[in-house]
This record gives sequence, structure tokens and C-alpha cells, in this order.
Amino acid sequence: MKLIKCSQCETMFYPTRKLNTTCGATCRKRQQRYNTYNSGNIKIMHPDFDEKYDWQLCPTLAEKYVKDVKFIERGVKACRMAGICPSYFIDKYLLKKDLPINQDVQAASRELQRRVYT
Repeated sequence: MKLIKCSQCETMFYPTRKLNTTCGATCRKRQQRYNTYNSGNIKIMHPDFDEKYDWQLCPTLAEKYVKDVKFIERGVKACRMAGICPSYFIDKYLLKKDLPINQDVQAASRELQRRVYT
């Protein structure tokens, strides 16, 4: 076998296959591309309040607090429409904490109920 030059990092290597043009796992450019993982890549997710996990959140809350799933879905959706974190709905209506009524959430909830019944 003869030495060939890697097409990515230009180091000399012995190819393992006939059509091999890169030096494989030892290629410096490949390592730079795949080894850029650092602490900045870590994202802490909060599935309780992330919109894409509402499908999982609502049934879980309904089971935990023995409430209707549709009621919880409507409350979470009303909070999202009002631009408020669903923790307001959970605290106010499921945990029964003494919180002031949020008029935006109330209006969004009424609008959702109108859509269902009309």
C-alpha cells in the first residue's frame, strides 16, 4: 500500500479501502467538527412549562389532581395565550393558592370556552 494525502486535513495515511480519501477517525478536521462539545451545549429543559410537552403535562396533572383533562388543557392553553407561564394555572386552580385573578388568563379561558360551545 502507498501513502495518500487526506482530502480534509492533508495528513499522510495508509488507506484501509481502495476508495478511502480521508484518514478516518484520526482526521484532525473531523475531530474538530465532532469534538466541539462543551458546557455551552447543555440546555436544561423544564418539561413542566415547555409548550411542546403540554401533551404530557396535562394528563399527568389530571391524574395527580383528579381533574378533567380538558379543564387542564384549557387552563394551560389560556395561560399560553395570555403569555403567562402555566405555573399560574397550576398554583391558582389546582393547588388552590391564594393568588390574584389574572384578567388576561380569564379572558383567554372564556374565549376558549366560546370556541368549544359555538
